[in-house]
Amino acid sequence: MRVAVLRPAHADAEADAACGWVERRGWDLVGVDAALSGLPDGTDVVWCHAGAQVPVLDPRGEAFLSAYVRGGGTVVLSLLAATLGVRLGGVGDGPSRVEVRRPWRNDDDPQWSEAFRDWPGYPHIRGFQGWGPHPLLHALQGGTFSWTATEGEEVSRAVYVRPDWPDARVIAVDRSYVHLDADTAVAWEHEVGAGRITCLGAHVALCAANTSLAAQRDVILLNALFQPSGTPRVGWPSAEKRHAAVAPSPRLRSIGATGEEPSVEAIIQSPPVPSPVTLGGQGGLLVGSMSDGVQEVWLHSLCVLGGGISVAGPSSLTTTSATASAVHLARTLRDSSGSLWREAAFVHGTAPEFVYVLSAVDPPTPRPPDPPTIGVEFRMPLRR
Repeated sequence: MRVAVLRPAHADAEADAACGWVERRGWDLVGVDAALSGLPDGTDVVWCHAGAQVPVLDPRGEAFLSAYVRGGGTVVLSLLAATLGVRLGGVGDGPSRVEVRRPWRNDDDPQWSEAFRDWPGYPHIRGFQGWGPHPLLHALQGGTFSWTATEGEEVSRAVYVRPDWPDARVIAVDRSYVHLDADTAVAWEHEVGAGRITCLGAHVALCAANTSLAAQRDVILLNALFQPSGTPRVGWPSAEKRHAAVAPSPRLRSIGATGEEPSVEAIIQSPPVPSPVTLGGQGGLLVGSMSDGVQEVWLHSLCVLGGGISVAGPSSLTTTSATASAVHLARTLRDSSGSLWREAAFVHGTAPEFVYVLSAVDPPTPRPPDPPTIGVEFRMPLRR
């Protein structure tokens, strides 16, 4: 493979590292400068990687590369070089946020939420998350982490942040630990004439102090330069189409009698102990315990209920017995008046469906004028 590495006019450690990165793979390295007017025969790709300053092309080099792309060539621009995409034929404005050699501070990490601030070992990692299949994410299952931040390390990046968005295919948005910033585009591509410009605006630093994610970073760069064939090029949709429509309220339907035990072998505990219970179906998973009931529900691949289901009345409720089988988890609860309540939870065997039922056991007749009020609380994190 023959790679032409476009060197910025100024000193740049990242650009030097890019040349070494190519040579270590045994490829034919062609060094070119900002005034290039031609390339050796057999050049597969032109790569510009800059971390010290935003590179500036000589007018002759800019005209040559623009024609090279229109004629079917491939150009890869990474870190601050991603700003050159629109100058080489891409449509629209350049990246809306360009940060040049800013010292990294863990305390200033915008993705370090309050929920994790008491965790001193919180991993300050970043990477790429795609919407669907794309050659850049080949063999990476749609996304990967590629950079671990180090306190005080100088960081450079060029990205788009909504409402400013590229007039290009957005390949990946910013990915961090248990968080996805879908408002920051870190990788995009311009299709110009018969060629393509791939831009990686962040998270591919070759001089990073922490190299624990270097293997994943290298796969991203290899995919960008090689452009594996046979993979669809799916990008993130526009903001108004980014999420599927959600029904305003659940669609209710009858599930038949709730007081009957399923006709399968069951385990009964009275009083119950914290024995773990896991129920799995083709479309879902329920995790809980005999004494505490449901803790989590997954309808693949989303966690639709986390933190448990809390049942509370005017006074405390106690669990008197619990039943679990391969298809259900049920508890009997007693309130302060001695009334009994039955809680039952099911995961559908084949459909992505979870059913939860809470009902009074043998309610008094006639109905008392002020029946007790029972509340059910749960959390829907909807992780993605």
